[in-house]
Amino acid sequence: MLELLAVGFFLMLGLLVFGMVAAVLLVTLKVALFVILLPFRLLKWALFLPFLLLKGLLAVLVGVFVLPIVAVVLVIGLLAAAAALFVPLLPVFFVLFVVWLVMRAAARPVAVSR
Repeated sequence: MLELLAVGFFLMLGLLVFGMVAAVLLVTLKVALFVILLPFRLLKWALFLPFLLLKGLLAVLVGVFVLPIVAVVLVIGLLAAAAALFVPLLPVFFVLFVVWLVMRAAARPVAVSR
């Protein structure tokens, strides 16, 4: 029974060593590939940087021209929404106004004393 425990221990130890060696090799491979491919990455950035700057400039120009139009449409939409909420309440406001007028006309005038 003790022999099976020893075999299991050595198997786990072997797996641990294998994993550590594999991790070191994979990190070394990753670093080597990064160093080898670094000039190509820098060349890609050097080639595409003008296009990225042009994209940013076009985005700013489109924003400058489109933003006022969007703002006007937004204000018109807000006014339309307010009207859509206000128009159905017009009969209620009219009835309240008539009641206010009748109550004001029926009220006695207040005498001002000096």
